Amino acid sequence: MVGGSWHPRTARALSAMSLTAESLPDVPTLVAMADTAATSAAGRTLSDGSAGLAVLPIADPTPFVSPSSFFVALPHDAVRDIGAWLDATLPTATHEVRVRTRDDAAVDTSGTVSSVRSVDGATMWITAPADTAATSAVVLHSTANDVRTGPARLWRDTAVQIARTGGVAVRYDRAGVGESGMVRRDNDFADLHSTDAIHDAHRATDLARSLTTGPLTHVGICSGAWAAAAVALDHAGTTGAEDGDRVPDRVVLINLLTWRRDAPVLGAERLPELLAPADPSGSPTVPLRARLKPLAVRWAPHVVFDAFARRGMMQSPRLLLTLLARADVETHLVFGTRDYRHFVGQRGLAALAYTARYGRTATVQVAPGGDHAAFHPVVRAAAITECLSAVQSDAAAAAVNEVSKR
Repeated sequence: MVGGSWHPRTARALSAMSLTAESLPDVPTLVAMADTAATSAAGRTLSDGSAGLAVLPIADPTPFVSPSSFFVALPHDAVRDIGAWLDATLPTATHEVRVRTRDDAAVDTSGTVSSVRSVDGATMWITAPADTAATSAVVLHSTANDVRTGPARLWRDTAVQIARTGGVAVRYDRAGVGESGMVRRDNDFADLHSTDAIHDAHRATDLARSLTTGPLTHVGICSGAWAAAAVALDHAGTTGAEDGDRVPDRVVLINLLTWRRDAPVLGAERLPELLAPADPSGSPTVPLRARLKPLAVRWAPHVVFDAFARRGMMQSPRLLLTLLARADVETHLVFGTRDYRHFVGQRGLAALAYTARYGRTATVQVAPGGDHAAFHPVVRAAAITECLSAVQSDAAAAAVNEVSKR
C-alpha cells in the first residue's frame, strides 16, 4: 500500500491476509487491478467471485507507484472510473448536516495536544507536548498542492513524534490549498515559489517562534524544501544583537531540486516539462538547454556553471548551499537514490566541498531506492529521523542550559 501509515500490528495482519471472494464482506465491493494482474491466480479468483464483487481493470500503475522520473503520473482515468462506480453504487438519499466552525480547537492524543488556528487567512495546525513547555519548534512546509498532512500523512505523523520528543510542530495549508482560502475551478494549482507561498511560510514561522524560546527547524520536500531554506535565510538576514542568544534556524531539505533563492514562480503548466526525464538521444525535439546541460556540467568552470544556473539554464546546488553556509544555517540534506544522483550530477559534491570554507557544511543522508515525493518508507524514515534528531539535540541543549543556571 503506497505510503500507508499503519500500526505494526495492523501491517502484519494485512500482510497475512489472503484476498479471495469469500474473504470479502457481504457488501458491494470494487477491486481495481492492473490489466497484468487480472491474469494472475489471485486476479482469476476474484474475477470469478460473488455477484456483489466488481472488478475494474486499470492501466499499469507503475508510473504512479514507482515513477521513472521526478514527475508522478496521476492515474486520472482510474480515479474517474472508481468515482463513477461509487456514484452508481452508494445510496442517493440526502441528509442535512449542520457544521459549527471554530478557529481554535484542541485534541489530546497520547501526551500531545493538537490545535487549529487561522492566521491571516491561512489555516495552521499545532502539535505540542501536553504538559511541558516545548524546547524547540519545527515548521513542516508542504510540497506543491499537498495539504498539511503531507504525503500519506507524513507531516501529521512526524508532528506527533516531535511533540512526544519535547518539541512543537506547526503545519499549514498555504493560500489556495486545503483549508486556506478558496480553490478556483479555472486554475486549481497554487503556484510554487510565489509571494503568497512565502508569506504563508513566514506566518507559520512567526507562530512557531511564539510557541517556544528554543531553536527552530524548517523541513520540506522539493518546493517545500525551497520554502524552508528561503524562510531560514530571511530570518538569518534579520537576526541582530537584539535577538540575544537566538541562533539561526536549522533546515532539513528533502529531495530539493531548485537551488536558486530567487526561484521563478511556477504554475501547473510547466511542471511536467521540468520534472520529466531528459531525452538523451539529442533529438531536435529536445530543448537546447537539455542538450547543453551535460556539456556544461562536465566542462564549464564553476563560475560559468553558476552563471548558467542563475539564468535558469540548469541548477547549481552551490548557489543555495553557499548562502546557507554563509548565514551559519545548520543544513541537513535528505535524498532518495534518484534524487541523490541528480544532486551529484549538478555538481553537488563539489558544492559541499566549496562550502566547507565557511565552516558550515551540510550533512547528506541518502535513503536507498526512495522516491521523490516521499511516499516510500525509506524516505519517510529518513525524514522523521532527521526531524527527531534536531528536536532531541535541542532538548539536550536546553537541559544543559537549565542545569548551568542552578
